[in-house]
Parts: sequence; structure tokens; C-alpha cells
Amino acid sequence: MDAGKSGWKVNVCLLGVREAAPNTQPLMLQVGPSCQVQELQPSDAVSVLDVDIAADVVPSLEAEEYLRRWEEEQRQQQVRLAQLAKERAAREAAEAAERAAQEAAEAAERAAREAAEAAAAEAAAAAREAVRERLAASLPPEPDVSPSSSSSSPESVLTCAFSLPDGSRISRRFTVDTAVQVLFDFVDSRGAGGWERGSYQLVTRMPRRVVGAEAKAEGRTLRDLGLGGGSEAFLLEALAAPAAASAPMDVDAATEGMAAA
Repeated sequence: MDAGKSGWKVNVCLLGVREAAPNTQPLMLQVGPSCQVQELQPSDAVSVLDVDIAADVVPSLEAEEYLRRWEEEQRQQQVRLAQLAKERAAREAAEAAERAAQEAAEAAERAAREAAEAAAAEAAAAAREAVRERLAASLPPEPDVSPSSSSSSPESVLTCAFSLPDGSRISRRFTVDTAVQVLFDFVDSRGAGGWERGSYQLVTRMPRRVVGAEAKAEGRTLRDLGLGGGSEAFLLEALAAPAAASAPMDVDAATEGMAAA
């Protein structure tokens, strides 16, 4: 079988003898289910036994229709695949854009929240610092116990040491006629170790004395509590669970500017 321009060239061996009739149609042979003989050479020759005849073989109409439908299905499948890929790419792009927008919105919200929290913390810190400055300014002058001083005698001055919750220690001298509230103002003016104003009471070690809200409310002095000249150590004892100084401290206007009697 040799390939031709319009089909294939095949050699067909005819078994039998036939004389071609003049002006008749060329002999048509069927070669397999999907091909047919289109042309015989010589077409009008006398057929004899064992004669090779050249024939142009082309696909049958059924085969051509099948190939056409198959090619059309392949084309449609490629179109569907391309459309699916396009839709998937568009969907993925939309999902990525949505995620990016959501992440950007969350980042903006988080940044705004953090900025607001930072601003609030800064404002609270500034308010606490302002309260501390007012309290420090309201404290009476520290008495002088030098030998050359005539304003205070050693017996009338008490050196108070305070152990703060953060481990630091502060101390200051007060006259024994100083109101108890002034001790709290002094501790609060130094930050109270991070505790809020009004969240603690002062406690002496030995013997144990509690200096709290009752003594402040009654306006007692150090002398009233039995504290004379010399020195005294105080601890800060929480009234409840210790709370950090996250809000401005309330200043009792009646105690601000209180001076030693």
C-alpha cells in the first residue's frame, strides 16, 4: 500500500474474469469498514486472474463523520478546559484580593487599636505623673534635725522608711504631728511601687500597727499612733488583689497641701 495525494494506493488481486462494459461506472470495491476504493487503474480494462490494479483509497463517509465529530469534541473539550482554567484563575485572584483586603483591614484595625491603647496609656501615665507632682508639691517641708537647727528637735522628728512592692525603698523625715494622710501622699508621689492610690495600707513590723483608711479619715497624726522620735519602717499591704497603677490616682482635695502641725 502506497500513500497517494488523495488517499492510499493499494494493489488489489481480482479473482475472476470480467470484460469491462463500455460507458459503465468504474468498478467500486469496499476495503474494510472505514475505507472504500475510489478509483481503479486501469478502470476499463478487462479483469483477469491475478491482475494487479492500482486503487485510490479514501476514508468512507462514516469515517469522515466520526473524525469530524471527534475533532469537534476535542476542540470543545479544549475550550471547556480553557474556560475552566480562566474561571479558576479569576476565582483565585478574587479570593486573593479578598484575603488581602481583609488582612489590610485587620492590620489597619489592629494599628488603630494599638495607637488608641498607646495614646490611652500615655494619657494615663501623664495623668499619674501630674498627680504625683501635685502630691509632692503638697508635702510639708522636711524637718531639719541638724544641731544648728532650732525649728525641730530630734524627739519631734520621725524618719519613716517604706518598702515598696517593686522592691525599692524610700524614706523621709516627718514631724510627729504630721497627719497620717501625708505619709500616703508621700508614698503615692513616689509611685507606690506601681500600686494604685487607695489600694493599700501601711503596716509597721514590730509591733505590728496598721495605718489605714480609718486613721486617715479621723485625721490622726503620727503622735496619735504612738510613733515618737526616731525611725520607723513601713510595709505596703494590699487591701485586695494588687492592682497596677493603670488609671490616674484620685487626689483627696482636702488632704492636698496638708502641712505639719
